[in-house]
Amino acid sequence: IQGTAQSCSVSVPAGTVFRWTNNSGDGLWNNANNWRDNSNNPGVPTAGSTVFLSCLGSSDVTLNINTSVGRVIADPTYLAVLHLGAHTLTITQELKIPSASQLDAGTGLVQFNGTVVCNTPAELYNLEILGNGTITPVQNVLVGQNLTLTGVNIIGNCSNGNILVKGNLVSNDATGWAGGSCGNWAYVVLNGSGDQTVSGTGKWANMEVNKPS
Repeated sequence: IQGTAQSCSVSVPAGTVFRWTNNSGDGLWNNANNWRDNSNNPGVPTAGSTVFLSCLGSSDVTLNINTSVGRVIADPTYLAVLHLGAHTLTITQELKIPSASQLDAGTGLVQFNGTVVCNTPAELYNLEILGNGTITPVQNVLVGQNLTLTGVNIIGNCSNGNILVKGNLVSNDATGWAGGSCGNWAYVVLNGSGDQTVSGTGKWANMEVNKPS
């Protein structure tokens, strides 16, 4: 009987990369045997590194620790799901997940710390922006619950996305945010179906209310 071979061909990002393989079979983020680094050695993703999800390990990954990485990139060939559970995932450079079905935000917190590019149609649960950097929303950033602005310099940066929030807004950023070199300011948009509150000691630069009638 002759079978049909299945191949996986992807372009691995540059830099320090940890490729998801799930070689142990338990699906857990903090198991070193589930990842391979640039030298094909096992290891858990480190601060500043790139997490790469693809057909090289097309099975679910469950975040079971609070952690910080540089980038989380899912290739279109990744046919499984990243589950955030109730943990905190801090990203310092880029979040790129092309399909909403590739991310299960659970009840977790995503932190954008510093200058971060966000490009995903997937809805986050809670989002905090800190680090006084530049946030580039390539498309709308969807927040299912609460947005907290702790420190941000620019939201927009020649991109077209806004931040759409279904829950509450908290701003403790004293200066608000600018629109970047193109002057294309992003809006924080309240679009939840229920009551939403705005609180904190900070300044709002651009806010819009667009709730369903």
